[in-house]
Amino acid sequence: MLNRIWNRLLFKLSRSKKYSNLTDYWRDRARRHGKRSVLNMMHKEEEFDSVTEYQKELLFPLLKAELNGSELLVLDFGCGPGRFTQGLSELIGGNVIGVDITPELLEIAPKSPTVSYQTIGTEVLPFPDSTFDVIWSCLVLGGIPDNKISQSIAEIGRILKPGGLFFYIENTANVPNSNYWFFRDSDEYRQLAAFCSPKIVHAYDDLGQTITIFSGRKCR
Repeated sequence: MLNRIWNRLLFKLSRSKKYSNLTDYWRDRARRHGKRSVLNMMHKEEEFDSVTEYQKELLFPLLKAELNGSELLVLDFGCGPGRFTQGLSELIGGNVIGVDITPELLEIAPKSPTVSYQTIGTEVLPFPDSTFDVIWSCLVLGGIPDNKISQSIAEIGRILKPGGLFFYIENTANVPNSNYWFFRDSDEYRQLAAFCSPKIVHAYDDLGQTITIFSGRKCR
């Protein structure tokens, strides 16, 4: 009970404290909370593994149903501590590059011959046009401010191959923004990623908030 109260207090403090930029916020959050920093902070530390396994069991079959079998290279955009990166590699039988703005999380991500990790900035993604067969993003776009989200998604579209799959999961709850998390409804997320004409493939509940799963292929 005391841990629950303390976690709620830390969460409230993180909402009120001001940081000079987005990277500083996420690096500080990672230093304080480790791998749990990528979850809704209302989840307790001991729930990390069960939440991750639940998401894998739900999301990976949905992703597999969207694949055509030719995919060899995946980008795990905003991979954090690599919760899904290795599993994505096993799912496609190919290679995955995980990228994140938080090096502290990449340092604790699981290592594998088929997986590599790279720290990125918040602007241009360091890859040539049409590099990836699939781009996966799980609960990352909501952490990007409104004045930067269009550029971020444009970069995703640029590095995705023609016909490539953009599979993304976002919190679409109708609640106010916090200082460092930005809530958008499903229509807005579909409009932002219009380059791939995304559809909604599923939705689920997490702590009373709606998490929506989108999938679309880049127009050739």
